[in-house]
Amino acid sequence: MWMKYHHIVSGYKLACSERGITLIETLAAVAIFGLVSVIFLGSLTVSLKSNIAVRDQTMAESLIRSEMEYVKACQYWLAPWDYELPPGPLGSPPWDPTHNSLPSGYEGYSIQVVAACLTGHDPDDGIQKVTATVTRDGAGILTIETYKGDR
Repeated sequence: MWMKYHHIVSGYKLACSERGITLIETLAAVAIFGLVSVIFLGSLTVSLKSNIAVRDQTMAESLIRSEMEYVKACQYWLAPWDYELPPGPLGSPPWDPTHNSLPSGYEGYSIQVVAACLTGHDPDDGIQKVTATVTRDGAGILTIETYKGDR
């Protein structure tokens, strides 16, 4: 079998069929690398968005639990009543005008607390349904309901 050797590289003779990488091979390698990169960057984006959502949910749960404990620990106030922190159109709690800010670290969050008489229990007969809603930048994150009794 006769082969023509055209190139000598570092002491090795290369046949015509072994001359190097062709343009098509290079383009195929670049395309595969690009596809893998796009998939990887897409997964990073999804991961970042889920981390932000989990952080918002965790912050909202912490804020709403703390505020509900505050409401339950305060004196009983005849329903209906409501308030918002930081103070908005609803203002501060009617029994404590000094309770008018969120703890540090909750920038962009707000909480609205509303108490109402139970259905069919008007006037207030000593038990209220209290609903709290946490929002961040105007979007609702978490709402819970509980009951408060006159002890």
